[in-house]
Amino acid sequence: MTQKPCACFGFVLLQNTYPKDSVYEVQTSSDSNTTLFLTKGHMLFRDKQTKEILNEHFPGEFGSEWETNLTEAVAVEESVLFCLTAKLNRGYIPETMPVVLEAGETYYFEAGVKFFLCQGTVIVSATDFTGPHQIALKSAKTMEAVTDVYGIIIK
Repeated sequence: MTQKPCACFGFVLLQNTYPKDSVYEVQTSSDSNTTLFLTKGHMLFRDKQTKEILNEHFPGEFGSEWETNLTEAVAVEESVLFCLTAKLNRGYIPETMPVVLEAGETYYFEAGVKFFLCQGTVIVSATDFTGPHQIALKSAKTMEAVTDVYGIIIK
């Protein structure tokens, strides 16, 4: 796995890239303060001892609910997972909301929105942005997805 830290409106967001067929040990807990967002690939999470598949994830899956368990993460194909964790952010992470758009779709943002474009290309006010990229919107704007888009609104 390769990790790339990304600046995200005063927070650190990790872009984790997993090669195809790689396996990583993951320790999770019910009180974990981490949000994950899969933007590319296909990943399985399985019990380390029994190899039973616990969860299967595809692009667009976003969450912060974890069971207490020792698991393995398996990248069925090359996968990219964005991770926002309190451990890297002074013990706190902001409220977040995922945005997933198909190429050609539009999304309306109200003034003051902070949008982190994880993956894809968008047009905002005749300007192209390709992720990963921070986009702060001082006034209301419409964003058009040029490609499939995965992003996070930071509240």
